[in-house]
Parts: sequence; C-alpha cells; structure tokens
Amino acid sequence: VILALDTSLRGLGALDTALVLAERNRAQLEALFVEDADLFSLARLPFARELDLASGQERRLDETLITRSLRSHQQRLRRVLERAASQREVAATVRIVRGHYVRAALEAALGTDVLFLSCGGGMRAPYAPRLASGKPATVTAAPGPVRVLFDGSAAAVRALRLGSELANAQHLPLGAVLLAASGEDLDSLREGVHESLAPNRAVEMQPYGTGDSATQIFGSGGCGVLLLPRQQIELAIGGVGRGAPDFPLVLVA
Repeated sequence: VILALDTSLRGLGALDTALVLAERNRAQLEALFVEDADLFSLARLPFARELDLASGQERRLDETLITRSLRSHQQRLRRVLERAASQREVAATVRIVRGHYVRAALEAALGTDVLFLSCGGGMRAPYAPRLASGKPATVTAAPGPVRVLFDGSAAAVRALRLGSELANAQHLPLGAVLLAASGEDLDSLREGVHESLAPNRAVEMQPYGTGDSATQIFGSGGCGVLLLPRQQIELAIGGVGRGAPDFPLVLVA
C-alpha cells in the first residue's frame, strides 16, 4: 500500500485509512513523499524571491535552503509515520521522489496493489499544523462514507471488497457509483456489486453522473474515501471540483 504525500502534506489525512487497509491485509505501507519539481526549477531562476511572513523581509529563493527545509520536514514525517504504524504493528517506510504529484505517484506505484492519492482543494485534517510544529499528530478516521467507482472490471471488484473492509473497520456507510453506458449495463453492474459482496451487505448504489453531480459524488460532503480501478483515475480526478474538500482516492490494480 502506497500513500502519496507532497510538500503541502496533501494525503496525510488518509494515513489512518491506509494503515487500516495495510493491517487488515498484512501488507506493508510506504509513504511516498513527492518533492515539487517546479519549486526547484523556480529556485534556479535569477529573479525568484521569497517573502518571510514573520519578518516581512524579501530574499532570494535558495535551492540549498529549500532542500534543507524539506529534509527537516521529511524527518518529522518519518516520526509521525513510525509512531502511527507501530500502533497497528504495520511495517512502514518512506521513499522520496521528485516530480509532479499525481504523475510521479502513478509512476512510482507501478506494480503495487493500492495507491492512495489526495484529491481536492488541500489537506483538511489536524496533521499539518501539528507536524509543522513537531508535535505528535492525531490519527483520525475517514470523515465520510466509503464509495467505490464500479465499472465491472476485476480491479473494480477488488476495490469494492477493499471498500467494504474499510467501511466495516471504520463503521462507515458503503456506496457504489455505477459507471454504466446504458440501462442494460446498469442492471449488470448492480448484479455485479451484489455478487462481489457478502450476502445482505448493505450498499447504496447510484449511477455515475445522475442525481448528484460528479463533483457532489466525489467532493463536498459526498465522499470520505473513493476507491476505484486504476484505469479510471482520469475520470475520477476530472469529477472533482477545485473547491472540493481534500479526500483520498484509492487506486486499486
């Protein structure tokens, strides 16, 4: 299980969810820290400046200082991860790559089973200020229902079963968003959902793009965690509005 993070700490709010999944499946957890390549490119420009919010002083954007700050940031992240992982007896590591968040995470996660990506307008969990101050972070459960984007593929079946595990573990409702091209496909997908889950498992089903808009399904108030087949990543990201709260996308191979 890979949890993708960046310099803004997007994704850290999903740490507990990723740990639950790793624990229940006896998997290792890897925190993938993506350093923003654009930040280093900017620092190499002779006119680039940064403003110190505390002193109000302007100074040249320095690549060495950026690197030093990131290393300190990553050390605090390691401590938070180790503390949280030890509570669940999950083996956890940190890997550092440089690039653009989504693309670098997808490339680094090739060959892995599950990838957690952050999606939405920024991290909205208690981790960021506490990590920045060096204080312990509180691990919290997912804030809303567990939803699965279901297209009938083998990966979607695995995503649905993992979503059911997470919903049970965190006492959250389970929903399936059905990606159907026609009414006949919709009936087939409904049947596939029932066949993939234990008998009498409660699951709310709705077609993609009807009733609530895609943004409402994936964004504001509509979703705590969204699991989906990896091949549907572009559809999922496209369905999230810029103003949507941050929440994890869980890509399943």
